[in-house]
Amino acid sequence: MLTFVASRASVRTIAQRAAGLRRSSAMPEGLSTGFDWMDEKAVRHGELPDVKVDEATIKKAEEWYKSIQFEDVFQDEKAIEEATNKEPEGPNFIEMFVETPLPSQAYPANMEPEAVTHRLFRYEELLKSCIQAPQTETMVEAFLKIRQEGFIPAAEWYYHLISKLLNYGEFEAMDYLAREMKELNYKPSAITHSAFIYRALIQQKTEEMETLWKAMVDDGFEASEALLLHKLFYYGRFTDSLDNVLSIYDELRQRGFKDLQPANLLLAICRTNNLLELGEKVYAEAKAQGLLDLSSTSGLLTVELDGKDMSFPIKAQSAMLTETVMAQLYCAAGKEQEAEEKLALARKIYDKFVKNRPEDDWEQPISVYESFFELYAKNKNSAKVDGLIEEMFGKSVRVPVPLIARFFDYAAEVKYPKIYKVVMVHFEMMGYRWTPELCNAAMNMFFSFGDYRRFRNTWDLCIDIGARPNTQSRTQMLEVYAKTGYETDAQFFYETQLRNGVEVDRKFHEIMMQNYIQRGYPGSALEISRELKKMGRPMTQEEISGIAHAYAKLGATEQLEAILKRIASPPKEGESTYTITSELLNSALEAYVQKEAAAPAQALWKKYNSLITLTPETAVQFMNSMKSLKLFDLVYSIFERVKVDHKFGSADAPEVWEIALNLPAFPSVSFADRLALLEDSEKFGISATPKMYRGALKLCLQYRSVTNALNLVKKFIAENGSLPLHRGVIVDFLAVLVELDIGITGQAARTWLNRLVNIQDDFAATGGVGTGFGRLTTPWGNDYDQYTDQLLSPTSTLQVTQFISRITADDLVLLPEDNKFEELFSGSAVDLEDQLIHKYGRDPVAVREALKDTEYEELQKRLDEIEKERNVLRNGDDWKN
Repeated sequence: MLTFVASRASVRTIAQRAAGLRRSSAMPEGLSTGFDWMDEKAVRHGELPDVKVDEATIKKAEEWYKSIQFEDVFQDEKAIEEATNKEPEGPNFIEMFVETPLPSQAYPANMEPEAVTHRLFRYEELLKSCIQAPQTETMVEAFLKIRQEGFIPAAEWYYHLISKLLNYGEFEAMDYLAREMKELNYKPSAITHSAFIYRALIQQKTEEMETLWKAMVDDGFEASEALLLHKLFYYGRFTDSLDNVLSIYDELRQRGFKDLQPANLLLAICRTNNLLELGEKVYAEAKAQGLLDLSSTSGLLTVELDGKDMSFPIKAQSAMLTETVMAQLYCAAGKEQEAEEKLALARKIYDKFVKNRPEDDWEQPISVYESFFELYAKNKNSAKVDGLIEEMFGKSVRVPVPLIARFFDYAAEVKYPKIYKVVMVHFEMMGYRWTPELCNAAMNMFFSFGDYRRFRNTWDLCIDIGARPNTQSRTQMLEVYAKTGYETDAQFFYETQLRNGVEVDRKFHEIMMQNYIQRGYPGSALEISRELKKMGRPMTQEEISGIAHAYAKLGATEQLEAILKRIASPPKEGESTYTITSELLNSALEAYVQKEAAAPAQALWKKYNSLITLTPETAVQFMNSMKSLKLFDLVYSIFERVKVDHKFGSADAPEVWEIALNLPAFPSVSFADRLALLEDSEKFGISATPKMYRGALKLCLQYRSVTNALNLVKKFIAENGSLPLHRGVIVDFLAVLVELDIGITGQAARTWLNRLVNIQDDFAATGGVGTGFGRLTTPWGNDYDQYTDQLLSPTSTLQVTQFISRITADDLVLLPEDNKFEELFSGSAVDLEDQLIHKYGRDPVAVREALKDTEYEELQKRLDEIEKERNVLRNGDDWKN
């Protein structure tokens, strides 16, 4: 049976109780008043309530003993430190000892022996009474009275008084009495050794404690189990020496100490350091020793208060603490099922052994809620996080503000606004107030949601309560300005923070640098990069590329060439190494494109292109830049190189082939080689696209190769089968027939063009097909491409396919240029004109102009007849048949 005596305690002693230092059955009798119960809430607020032994006190003791076993053995460190450092109120004992010095001899010389004996016996009884007295002042007064009567107090008085002074926090008075003991040749006892060791533990003086411990052992005293418990707690809480913790724990086990407190202390240490394996071992040992067996009623705690015995199921409560700490251990390890099972077991113990009334409910410590919250948050189990928060507020648990801030942090992490709504329902109702920590967490949450309005409102709230947003919040505010288009406000905010000397992080500068880059202010971005360099953060390759791109938009060729030159040069000692990338080089080329400076661009390419590796994407950029400058030879050389630098496959985009095929004719590459690119692409796993076919048809028009155009379009139709055809390819082929004036076939093609692209044209006003086909004379313009970049209807596909399938090479004879008819025809001029008009349906006006012959009077009548016939064909629908 454990017996506790209620007393008034000092602030320093209370602080130690708040840290979980409690008396055990093996505690030295002289230290009994040092670990009496006290209202822990009062302790945390630095109060010293008077303890009176009455019915209210007994009830208070009962409530405290129910809860103390479940309190975290690692309490609020800040509260402990504040209470420990607070100066105690009361008399100055050192002054009292000095004012009443020791007598020069053991007892008055003139006193009779019988009187001396009687007085010493009375002092011995007085000592027993003082030991049991709750007030330290009682023993001090008795101690001083003995000295005033001319007696030197016996060693036992010093032993117990030093113990009393420890409880009162009078450490200097303890040293004073220790010096008097040395003068009197009083040897230290187990009580004094323990008192000074306790003091060293309280003051967290590890070396001094170990020295005192060794002295105690050298004097032949064995440490009590209570002292071992406190040493175990001390090493687990204030040092990183797990080996010392385990050795003390093993010593207690070897002594046969049958109590869960050492195991619970060690489990708490395991929980703090996430030592699940060791925790499971300690738990298994405690279970094997029967310490978790609640089948018997042994181990009840009995408190004597005013002659009444109050018994509490301390063993059941210790077992609850064991299961709860194990649940927290599993939480830290991320084992959700095991943690919930242990917590359920702790609840069962409460329901069966601890609760007094059926309606009572177990109030879990905040640390348990926090552990399970972190577990569910780690597992991204938002449903259980919701349930946990609802349970806490539903039970009117006073959730600490830092934990509410963690709720907001989790909501920000998983972008789960419901948590904010759940918290705010109870926030003001339970009397919470906004704090700087909470404001910053809420701002981070709103920022993650993209709810910039609430972010700004919370920012204003933070300022209103006189708090300063933290570094993260300031960085987020700058990003809010930048993202929402308030570029002037972003710049003003940035400059104001720096001017006021507010601490900012690297990201703060990085956001503004990116904002300057996006706004096209590369000079300002470079200034910020210099500031970042002072912070030990050099520019990244991406930022250099961004600044180069901004310079490109400004056409700042000199700055771009300076950047390239600096990067290409060997870096100085301590400087970061950068590489000339495709993005950097292309940015410089874009600046020359703006200036239409082909020669410098070509020179720049030749100087730096060997430093980069082409990919299809970067090759497209370079090819487009060179195409804008009409450097077609260079465009084609880039195309040939990318086929070497990159291993093409079916997953690659076909843009490089499309650009190469859509270039105008240039001397260095023949028409045949350009046309062969269609088949060339298939060798690289790139299927021919409509845009590639259209580029090839464009080449056919430029080289006046109708036969190749016909072969291409028939191949295109064959590849697509019965699917709806791409309108642009068909229209481009028809345009070739019209533009090259392919007789009756060309006339039919023109009718199809009118149908497919709805082109209006006045033949009479323009003087004929070849010179007046309006937009169709340049059918590859942007509007035209956009209009024709779609599929034909199934009906149109079928009809136009039938039309094209009937066209043969014999239908595709071009009107020769430079009047060289003798190269194509033999016979008289009449035969020649007859061939042109009757077989190929040439316009008579065009024929006469080509032959330059006005002496054919008989032929004129014939031409008039043919013209009339052609007018019928031109305006009719006979070609459909």
